[in-house]
Amino acid sequence: ITAEPRDILDFLGRRIQLTADETAFEAIVRSAESFSWTRDPFDRLITAAAAVGDHPLVTRDGTIRANYPNAVWDDS
Repeated sequence: ITAEPRDILDFLGRRIQLTADETAFEAIVRSAESFSWTRDPFDRLITAAAAVGDHPLVTRDGTIRANYPNAVWDDS
């Protein structure tokens, strides 16, 4: 990819109304601490970031999908 990150974010903002998540990192970490279904710190943070805002999370990860009700994936 040769485009600058800001250009990509601007394009996605116009194209699919993508916006940056402004949730405080402390709130995400506090939510992640409550998860007992994984020890993976990245799975915890990614899922917590979605959970704090009650947002859907697009993931192929079966463990996340089994434990986060708003996780979605379409195998078709």
